[in-house]
Amino acid sequence: MSKKQLKNADYMINQFCKKHQQQMSYATRHSMSARLKTIYRDLDHLGCNKLPHLKNIKQKHIEQLVEHWKKSGLSAGTIKNRMANIRFVCDVYGRSTVVKSNDDLGIERRSYIPTENKAVNELTLDNINDERLRMSLELQQQFGLRREECLKIKPLQAYRETGANTHYLKLQASWTKGGIERIIPITTPEQLKTIKKAMNLVGKESMIPKNMTYIERRNQYDDLTHRAGMKNLHGLRHAYAQRRYIELTNYHTKGNGWRSPIDGGPKRNELTPDQKCIDKMVREVISYDLGHSREAIVKNYIG
Repeated sequence: MSKKQLKNADYMINQFCKKHQQQMSYATRHSMSARLKTIYRDLDHLGCNKLPHLKNIKQKHIEQLVEHWKKSGLSAGTIKNRMANIRFVCDVYGRSTVVKSNDDLGIERRSYIPTENKAVNELTLDNINDERLRMSLELQQQFGLRREECLKIKPLQAYRETGANTHYLKLQASWTKGGIERIIPITTPEQLKTIKKAMNLVGKESMIPKNMTYIERRNQYDDLTHRAGMKNLHGLRHAYAQRRYIELTNYHTKGNGWRSPIDGGPKRNELTPDQKCIDKMVREVISYDLGHSREAIVKNYIG
């Protein structure tokens, strides 16, 4: 495929994603655009360079792609994400029947059972000189926020107080993945101190400097944290979930709670019937706190 053809393909994909932007968040649209461009280039690599548009993709093309991705060593999760985007395109053009199920395509089921604890419990900010970024990272740690959320959040707007000892954050839909607003309770002095510190720092503004777009700030976040030697910052969410698990099991047992399985606590088959009921309730709460729609995802964080 010539450079001109690739440029035309990129334009076609950008226009497609723009046309359907109301059906997805900015981050989702950006990810879909990048994946669709990768898919188109993979098709070209496989000799399907006469495919005029992704809407013309056929079953044989999809089977070739899946086989190519498997041989390339891509994870089941990555392949499923790409397949989800192909399905979206085919659904839009009324061609959903050309896409077989993941099982029929031989794509392994994604496992949500972690084998290692990815929690990041310590946050060293000595090498981060950007005050707003330091604050974003503190918010990310204390409230288990995603990267996008800790940058887009407007602390003054998010903070709510309904009584002397009742505080929470209300995350606006435009700040969150999937555009779903949620409430995160403030349950510790450290959390309250952090959000008030953030409010004092930026006032009514978001954590993104006025002269920057979200994408520019996200790229700067990645660059500065990488230079500071900070890796796997998503692990801050894992640590939050594990702290929350102890906190909630303590609440439901009047101080006799326990750690999550990935954090050295008992496995589910080691719990009493009453403890299993508490475990289920706690997982549902943590799933909501993290902004996930499925309780099963919480296994990634707490085992």
